[in-house]
Amino acid sequence: MKTLREKESDAKDKSKNGTPTPSIPDYGSNPSFMLQCASLLFNALSPIREQLSGGIFLESRPEDSHLEDILIRTHTYTDTSLPYKAYSEIHLYVPHLMVSIDRKEQYTPHLSRIDTLDKSLYTQLKKLFIPEKALCIEKRTLSHFPQIQQSALSYHLIWHLLSN
Repeated sequence: MKTLREKESDAKDKSKNGTPTPSIPDYGSNPSFMLQCASLLFNALSPIREQLSGGIFLESRPEDSHLEDILIRTHTYTDTSLPYKAYSEIHLYVPHLMVSIDRKEQYTPHLSRIDTLDKSLYTQLKKLFIPEKALCIEKRTLSHFPQIQQSALSYHLIWHLLSN
């Protein structure tokens, strides 16, 4: 049985839409900093939970989820001296919408729902300001996975821990 990540990868290989989500290696081993970053993101995004049909997950989401979910992953870059650096990914999954075109049912990305949830997500991220932890949004990408009838809006964040 394939994991959701493998299914997404297979779908991406077969799809011409979007950009594949990069696999980020774990460059360091500072679990305390990684957990702090993940915890801060989880808590900051908790107000959005009630808008989702699914949930907010750390590191992995249910393999067979067909709901609106947020997945948070964090990896450290350095762990020996300040400033510590970490990379976080936030993936917002939204199921595709069933539409009827010429009496044929098909799935299409639910762009209006993605936009609504993206605005809430971005608003919560802007509130996340901690003087000793610099956070910047490196990029946002939207990927479509027609094989699993879902789209994912991904935020790629970089953290810099400036002091202990």
